[in-house]
Amino acid sequence: MRCNMMNFPSKLLPYALLIALSSFVANLSAQGTRSDYERADNLRKLTANKVSKTRIEPHWIVARDQLWYRNILSSGAHEFVLVDLAAGERSIAFDHDRVAKALSKATSKQVPATELPVKRIESVNDEVYFEALQSWWKWDSKSNELHKSKRPAQPKNKPTPDKKASPPKTEEPPRQWDASIKDFNVVLRQKKTGEDVEKMEKRIGI
Repeated sequence: MRCNMMNFPSKLLPYALLIALSSFVANLSAQGTRSDYERADNLRKLTANKVSKTRIEPHWIVARDQLWYRNILSSGAHEFVLVDLAAGERSIAFDHDRVAKALSKATSKQVPATELPVKRIESVNDEVYFEALQSWWKWDSKSNELHKSKRPAQPKNKPTPDKKASPPKTEEPPRQWDASIKDFNVVLRQKKTGEDVEKMEKRIGI
């Protein structure tokens, strides 16, 4: 807001100058300093990769009471974890460094241990099967050997992920009561006898 000091009475001029000076100082304080802007600009760098393992997306292993998931670590690397629900145990799915070296050798591609391109995992005894680079692989945790393989056979008595079993059909029990509205109240009436709850209570003395 602009003001002409010449139009102010001489007695009010000091007060007008004081108000203008206060407004000027407040504007300077609100703008912040250069260091304030630099700290705000570096905030993302200071907080990057400080939070890890915030999200778990479980993938169930069919008919084996197991699941696997991928952990995102603070360094940006990820690891694969197996959970045995029956035994209540959680473990790393395989030796990531050894699997990365074996996979690099088998495919002639550089595969870092921190970014294994695993799409799916299945576990059978001491062998872990996983899908990576458009193929299935079998990792033997005892011999630490990797072999190209097929996806392990799915149990016949349980559904595969591509074909879900329909739930068993159940018959509903016969209805014993009917409900109706009377004088803005819900009235329950026994279907067999036609007697409502209020009459039944009076009859049996409740």
